[in-house]
Amino acid sequence: MLPAIVIGFYGYDKWRLDTVTKTLVFAVIAVCLLQFMPFSPHGAIPGTEGLIPSPRFWTMSAQGSIESILFTLPLVGLFVFISCFGEYEHQLLVRYLFLGFIINLVAGVIELSYGSNVQIGGVFPYTITSGLFANENHFSTLIFMMIPLIAWRFMWYAKQPLIYVALSFLLVGFLFAVGSRAGMGISAALAVLCLFWKATEKDGPLIRIAAFGVLLVLAVISFLFLESGSEVDGDLRLVFYKNTISAISDFWFVGTGLGTFINIYPMFEPQVDMTREFANHAHNDYLELLLEIGFLFFIPLIGLFLFQLFRHAMRSSLTQAATLSVLAVLLHSVVDYPLRTMAIATTFTVLLAIILSKGDMTFTPLREENRSPRRRKGNENDHVASGQHRQSRRRSSSSKPQSLGEELIAPTHRKQRRSKRSGSQMRDRSQDKS
Repeated sequence: MLPAIVIGFYGYDKWRLDTVTKTLVFAVIAVCLLQFMPFSPHGAIPGTEGLIPSPRFWTMSAQGSIESILFTLPLVGLFVFISCFGEYEHQLLVRYLFLGFIINLVAGVIELSYGSNVQIGGVFPYTITSGLFANENHFSTLIFMMIPLIAWRFMWYAKQPLIYVALSFLLVGFLFAVGSRAGMGISAALAVLCLFWKATEKDGPLIRIAAFGVLLVLAVISFLFLESGSEVDGDLRLVFYKNTISAISDFWFVGTGLGTFINIYPMFEPQVDMTREFANHAHNDYLELLLEIGFLFFIPLIGLFLFQLFRHAMRSSLTQAATLSVLAVLLHSVVDYPLRTMAIATTFTVLLAIILSKGDMTFTPLREENRSPRRRKGNENDHVASGQHRQSRRRSSSSKPQSLGEELIAPTHRKQRRSKRSGSQMRDRSQDKS
């Protein structure tokens, strides 16, 4: 992704982004750079006065901020790089997302064929347990992100809704076998929402908002009744939330700095709440981000992001599908941290670039754009020839005799013209022989 940063920012004049989105991009970069401003708004950490020196930078953990920035900036570069593409290239990118999705499905099926609790180490820096992911919840996130794109491919583009319904059933059943019950609930809710979305295509926005409400209700039900199968107990999540909110209350305005949760959280964890589980994340991306950047940056960044997301969502059928995928991930981020995983964050970034890029209101179908220039030129000539043929037929039909007398005379005139033409041709041939 590092080349994407250079290529993306070098081609600034080719960005297909409006002013608000560009402002949002530079605001994210500014927040990243602000972490190492040689000024600390915090003072001493509460409870450590005289024991630990005050922070030297805006961030309270330089190492955590470096890691977070190295995670964030390549995604920003990828976003602006993809924003330079046109609508046709965006449709091609969806094919690559499908390719990665299929590879993960194949890996998941192979793992299931060996039984439960399969762990593969030595391939990536982490241990593979589900698909190519370290845990089944993030694997399920990738799967339900693809459901709206599958709906776009088979309901909007190919007009084959039965294939979409069959694939949705298979994916929900597959998630049940994987063990991600919450993922199964979200996938089922999202599959139903896509059907509603297609059925209400010609209706007003209120009906579509009601359809999104259906997703929200079904997803909440899935979290309440199906979350017991996840790795983190629901009660323990509530403990994480309570302690994170306690930390936010002390750093509510400017935050503690990007990537500092793992350093700050233990300071606010009561001894009674300590367990064998290590809290590396808050299991709520919004609370964790609020702790790290504070209300000063959280409110304007999230506000601009949501404003732009809904502003561009309805531009085309593909942007609508991508918006549903993005909203599903944002909903899942309430109880987990999917966007802290590079594979999910990359897919999320690609979908955001498709949504927020400027484009025409209508798409040119792939089957038309995918033709070679020679075939397109030949087809255009065929259309011209057929149009000329239709015009000649109209002229001939308009010159037909209008009365019975003219109808009887017309064949005689045609015979005379043919005889004259044949006579002249015979004379030309005799001259050539001579």
